[in-house]
Amino acid sequence: MNIILVKIKHGDHQAFKSLFESCHYKLYQFCYRFTNDRDTAEDIVQNIFIHIWNNRAKLNEQTPVEAILFKTAKQEISNWYRSLKNQEERIEDDAMIAEEEDTEDPHLAELQKDYLYKLLDKLPDRRREIFMLHRFDGLTCQEIAQHLEISKSAVENQIGLALAYLREQAKLSKSLL
Repeated sequence: MNIILVKIKHGDHQAFKSLFESCHYKLYQFCYRFTNDRDTAEDIVQNIFIHIWNNRAKLNEQTPVEAILFKTAKQEISNWYRSLKNQEERIEDDAMIAEEEDTEDPHLAELQKDYLYKLLDKLPDRRREIFMLHRFDGLTCQEIAQHLEISKSAVENQIGLALAYLREQAKLSKSLL
């Protein structure tokens, strides 16, 4: 029986902290090998420990701690890849829609552009900057991350949030017509 898992299962914060401190770096290295991004690897490690704590009642004391941690790590990395793929697909879909809209009536396109800029002005400054670098300057997420000295996943997240906001506003404006 694994004593630390028994303690964590019963809500022992000190045991959980000890597990975190002893395994954090090893998990971080493991995650970094798959993501090649420090911030993303750190986020995934945090998610691993959150998952362990939130599901502590289901822990099997007979299973080795590292087996539980690395199985959870594989699941979290898989989730990250899925979300990354979904974000990239949404960005590509939005780019195709934007290209289709460019072929419409020039006057209507100008009105849409004015409306878009008004919506972009409502975004938080950093999100607007990232979105404009990506959409209007044609920079990749990696290039923006290097330019702004932030993680690629942070850039992708901000683009996703900006697109979600713009989609929501587009739905609202269509419902008003």
